[in-house]
Amino acid sequence: MKKGQLSVFFALIMTVILSLILTCIEGSRISAIGMQTECVMDMGLDSAFAEYHRELLEQYDLFFIDSSYGTITPSYHYTEEHLRKYMEYNFESFQNEFGLNIKDFNRITIDDVWISEARLATDGDGEILKLQAINYMKDKIGLDFIKEIEGKLQIVEDHELDMRDIKGERSKVEEEISNTTEEMKEEYKEEYEEGWIEIDLNNPADVVNKTRNKGILNMVIKETSKLSSTVINPANYVSRRIQNKGIGFNKKPEISFSKAEDILFVEYLMEKMGNYSSQKEKGELKYQLEYLLAGKNTDIDNLKWVANRLILLREVANVTYLFSDKIKVAEAEALAGTLTAISLTPYLQPLVKNSILFAWAYAESIQDVKLLFSGGKIPLIKTKNDWHLTLTNMFDYKNHLEDTNKDGKGLNYEMYLRILLCMEDNKEQTQRCMDIMEMDIRKTEGNKNFRMDGCIDSITTNMNVSSGFGYIFYIKRSYSYS
Repeated sequence: MKKGQLSVFFALIMTVILSLILTCIEGSRISAIGMQTECVMDMGLDSAFAEYHRELLEQYDLFFIDSSYGTITPSYHYTEEHLRKYMEYNFESFQNEFGLNIKDFNRITIDDVWISEARLATDGDGEILKLQAINYMKDKIGLDFIKEIEGKLQIVEDHELDMRDIKGERSKVEEEISNTTEEMKEEYKEEYEEGWIEIDLNNPADVVNKTRNKGILNMVIKETSKLSSTVINPANYVSRRIQNKGIGFNKKPEISFSKAEDILFVEYLMEKMGNYSSQKEKGELKYQLEYLLAGKNTDIDNLKWVANRLILLREVANVTYLFSDKIKVAEAEALAGTLTAISLTPYLQPLVKNSILFAWAYAESIQDVKLLFSGGKIPLIKTKNDWHLTLTNMFDYKNHLEDTNKDGKGLNYEMYLRILLCMEDNKEQTQRCMDIMEMDIRKTEGNKNFRMDGCIDSITTNMNVSSGFGYIFYIKRSYSYS
């Protein structure tokens, strides 16, 4: 007989070793299931986000998932199904290069896939779309351009071109002339039994004022017959309908944009949208930037709004200059003195002088805008060398409007549009920008039902999986374009 201590000891040791080995194997299985689940989730999200809308990228350099996938109604359910399909594909067995069927050793099954958070292009009045557009422009444009625009806007602010109530000032002058005249009528009625004999001032300002806002496009555009006659129904587009909302987005703080970023967004609009001087070939509306500003349902009305807005901007600038030019003020004063002397109303001279200066500035503004529409340039603030109309020509200013000197110094029509866009409400512009995107993309093949409020920028996805070995895993991932 031989002693068996070693065999018993070895058997006891092997039990411990085997337990450790099996525990390590099971731990490896659990880690492998978790790692595989994470990898499949990432691959599924990569695949789903690779389905970005091609027309949005081609026309506007934006990345969004169209959650309608070419159907009539967008739905998160479609995106969830696409995610599930890609994930299930990556969990399936496959053949290797030798033709052998490789089984899924973890035997994983997807129990559920759902989106718990999602951001749409339209969320926050379109600030998600705006964020993508700004990021695109940051990679493309330099800071020098931003400084140039900021300089122009500073001139507008310093001279109150966007704040000064020039209409109110002009109306006040006209009202004072009228009230003073009425008061003098009553006074003279008491002094003379024969009554008051009214003498006409023949103020040239009255002739100019009667033409305000009457057929404005006919005065500033040479061939109005060639203007676009496009009409749209705004109710068909995103800014005028009830929009789909992102999931969980309203719980998050609003995105804050700096002044420089707002300028970058305006430059994005200038690059992607057409306008009167540079129309987008395949655009539904021909004057798209004008639509961003005015929001009217016809190209004509949008252009008319911009023309009037430009005239008002130029009128403020021209009044600012005109009242500072001593020579021109003296001309107006001399004319007012002559008119009031002839009509025996010398007390009206200061008021008539001011009314002539306001009318002169308006007539010059019409000339300015006509020059802009014909491709010329006008400085924001003029000097005596930039002034066009003489006081004599103001009497019949419509016959003296010209579109010459197109190569002069100053800003062109598109630069004035930039300034107006920077001055107006940014949120409304973003909404109208999405209107135009819908209009133009719906004209392309397979996109007749396209909606901006169905375009996903980012999602948070959740997935439950179970293994044939009795393990259940939950995983959550967030993915975003911006």
